[in-house]
Amino acid sequence: MNTHHSLQRLADARPPQLDPRPDPGRRRRDLERAFATDRPSRLRRPANRRPMLIAAVGLAAAAAVGIPLLGQGAFAPSSSGPTIVVSAPQVLLAAAMSAEALPATDGAFWRSSELSSSVFRTPGPGGYLVEERHRFDTWTAKSPTDPGAWISTNLGAAPLSPADEEAWRNAGAPDRFTEALCVPREPCTERVVPAASEPPLAFPVEAGDGISPAQLQQLPTDQEALREHLLKSYTGDNPAAAGDPMDPDTWLFTTGSGLIMKQPVRPEVRAAAFRMLAALPGMTVDPHAHDVLGRAGTAVSMRQAVEGGGVLEHRVLIDVGAGIALGEETVVVEPIPGHTGLPPAGQRWHSTVVESVGWTDERPPAVPDGR
Repeated sequence: MNTHHSLQRLADARPPQLDPRPDPGRRRRDLERAFATDRPSRLRRPANRRPMLIAAVGLAAAAAVGIPLLGQGAFAPSSSGPTIVVSAPQVLLAAAMSAEALPATDGAFWRSSELSSSVFRTPGPGGYLVEERHRFDTWTAKSPTDPGAWISTNLGAAPLSPADEEAWRNAGAPDRFTEALCVPREPCTERVVPAASEPPLAFPVEAGDGISPAQLQQLPTDQEALREHLLKSYTGDNPAAAGDPMDPDTWLFTTGSGLIMKQPVRPEVRAAAFRMLAALPGMTVDPHAHDVLGRAGTAVSMRQAVEGGGVLEHRVLIDVGAGIALGEETVVVEPIPGHTGLPPAGQRWHSTVVESVGWTDERPPAVPDGR
């Protein structure tokens, strides 16, 4: 593929402005619950809760587009033509083209494996940062008569960096960590996190737990129709934390990112979701991003001003050539006044990465008693 011509196609592409403000009073739909992901709340840490439906996009083999990707306002040299500027919307439009080219796949179960990590600061003057990790393995059945399964594995916790490890050793190298979170107008909470990993916990996923794969297959393939469909679930709150305000653009960014990364939708729906995100204002792009597994990708980000002060940045890491999302994360940009236990500004707070995913005929392990 001619790199300059590919870049010029992107530079010429301009998404329509889709800025109608939704009515905050629109009734809640089941979609809100299905599309919700475990993102941080400004009042609460991300909960390692049992999801109603965990799924992610298929990591099917796709031809690499081979386009050099750029930060917003940055330039990339091209040996076959003039320098081209590529913005965050244009990166998303390129991912949409790649997603549309993916073949549709099938199987009896939507099988996914995800790694979730959270970072918190231990209390006290000698406090240090700790990273806690969990793995979630899910089999979501296509047929309502087949039993699915969800397996949660606590992978343990450890100091985040060498400096944090030194502070941990100075504190006596405890085998468990305390997370204390105090927020305005809320009672302080405390949680003890073991350093060691724990045995997996298994739960059945029954028919009717969230929206079915068959229902997700019927989502609109037009970006404007998909936007309107999703906004029927918008209530003004963070989809992962009721009562935690979130503006419509950030809500669409986080919900659309979850749809791309987690849901068993058709390639055309995933492409529509990428195009829907491309129409949102205020995004930036980092062409040299990496996830917690060290995988390289292009990060598209949107910042959220938190009610009462503070700023968070929501990021989705994209493999543009494959038309998929590798993961998502939330970074603290400006501290939230009155909150303790959060990592400092510039630090990743929470992330979810997809390790493997796709349709399969492999049956889940039996979960006879639900645990």
